[in-house]
Amino acid sequence: MSKQTVPLLCFFFFLTLSPAAAALTPVVDTAVQKPQWVLPRFLLRRADYRAWLNDPQAGDDARRILAQKQWKSWHGDAKQLLRRIEKRRASGEAARYAELLPGHRLVVEQRWEEGAQFYQRKLQQHPGDWQVRYRLAWLAFARGRLEQAAAAFSQILRGKSREMPDWVRASSLLYLARVHDLQGEREQAVKLYEKIVDDYEDLSAHQSAQLGLVTPYRRVKLDAR
Repeated sequence: MSKQTVPLLCFFFFLTLSPAAAALTPVVDTAVQKPQWVLPRFLLRRADYRAWLNDPQAGDDARRILAQKQWKSWHGDAKQLLRRIEKRRASGEAARYAELLPGHRLVVEQRWEEGAQFYQRKLQQHPGDWQVRYRLAWLAFARGRLEQAAAAFSQILRGKSREMPDWVRASSLLYLARVHDLQGEREQAVKLYEKIVDDYEDLSAHQSAQLGLVTPYRRVKLDAR
């Protein structure tokens, strides 16, 4: 595997979901009492990991928190998580997200053509699906095909469908801004970073956009040993 200058680190999140959920289980099973914050936080985190994997029991940990009066300060987070789980499940977003995980592994391994073929097959199965289209756009970015990536992300951003997850739109804005940075178009990049900061405070792209406002994006050189 050759060295690449592509930002693949974020994709490792997708591939560690199941091990991460499993790693939390021993602590949950021991029912740690002190400090008091440990168990509810672990339950929330495990529920979140399971939700990304489209686990049917993803909400069980959140409901366990709601059943305990002594964890009242975490009830709000648990209710919010349950609403998010139900919304993603009802829209089909959760199922599609889990379905795409094998393709993400191919991308992390820099098996570009296989990854592209995987996503293209999914696009044929689910024409117009926003998550699949986003992954194809991201793959173009990862491979250094900036004009192709910019066109793909711009097309996503022109979409008005209510079925598009907010994170897809926010992340598309983020990577389009990064394309501008890599092409030396700092003013255009800053405008997009500012939009993310203003409109998507609750999403992970928000923090990356804040960094983008401070310093132009540069590719991360990874040692692929």
